[in-house]
Amino acid sequence: MWFISSYLASKYYITDYGIVKNINDPSQTIPWFQILDYVERDGKKGVEYLFSYSEMDKSFCEGFQQLKLYVPYDKHEAVKKIVSLKLENKIEGHGVPDIDIKRIQED
Repeated sequence: MWFISSYLASKYYITDYGIVKNINDPSQTIPWFQILDYVERDGKKGVEYLFSYSEMDKSFCEGFQQLKLYVPYDKHEAVKKIVSLKLENKIEGHGVPDIDIKRIQED
């Protein structure tokens, strides 16, 4: 039983609330609103996600952290669906607006 509980505790879980880093300690869950950006990179047997998130304290923002998450190809579509639902609109909505530099310089 110890081996099974140790194995399950070492896994990351992706939920509607966020990414659970340690199932035994809910305070280590990273809510989706704390994730600032992410990158996907293909590997030999799966996809590696790198999430950048803000580390929050009760009174102020302490800084930024990164979380690497390896996802096997057979689970990638399910993870990609959740990540895109939770983060794509949030991140894409903060794009840089198109600016016509020539028009500004003429005025």
